[in-house]
Amino acid sequence: MIKKCSYLKIPNNRRYDLVALHDTGLGLSLVESCVELLNSEWPRSHSARLHSLKKSNDSLPVCFALVEVDVCTQSSSTVGHSRIIKVMGQPDSVLIESVVVPKCRRGEGIGRILMELTETCCKKLGFTTIYLSTKDKERFYSHLGYSVCNPVNTIGAQMQSNLGTDDNGVSYQDSLISNSCENTEVQKPLLTSVPTLSPSAPIPSHSAPISTPSAPTPPPSAPTPPVPPPPPPPTINQSPITFQVWMKKDV
Repeated sequence: MIKKCSYLKIPNNRRYDLVALHDTGLGLSLVESCVELLNSEWPRSHSARLHSLKKSNDSLPVCFALVEVDVCTQSSSTVGHSRIIKVMGQPDSVLIESVVVPKCRRGEGIGRILMELTETCCKKLGFTTIYLSTKDKERFYSHLGYSVCNPVNTIGAQMQSNLGTDDNGVSYQDSLISNSCENTEVQKPLLTSVPTLSPSAPIPSHSAPISTPSAPTPPPSAPTPPVPPPPPPPTINQSPITFQVWMKKDV
């Protein structure tokens, strides 16, 4: 099993060592720095991240730390992390994931060194094809010789589809509007009794009109308040949807 690969950068007297985290020597001392580096890019709980990194072993997955060493002073610091995992059904292939460099060190070529050393370890382990997936670094990996391909099945890879979802992975749904109705009680018409006339009672020739009492005038009602405007429609996160791009390289 490859425990370490090195790259010497002469112009600034720096050496870069890619160290497997399960190495009983230097690797175990780099776990905490890798937890901090990974959580700065993809926040998780400390215990969950530590549990994941401690799964590194000789038979994959393997987690690597990229260590920058000052050749003159021998001082060192962790400046990168990568991980290789198995590809199902393809014994000669692996997938590189969790590739990260500190934000303050990006643009210095460290990402390229990290990928080159990780690929070297893959070749020394006997793998001939390397896969990876990215959402926004397709151009960077193209410059390293990777080309777009179909997705592959992996063990332990984090594959998330963003089609039709927002940045949090929540599907957009249409809001439902429920119609309400009022239950009104139907009133029966009020029937008034009609007096009956005795057969012996005289019938007047000119009957006076029967006057009906007028209904009392209702007091003036208060003006009807204006109807409140409808609530504004719910806002939907309009951030652009990013798609995972799968890429491969034969080494």
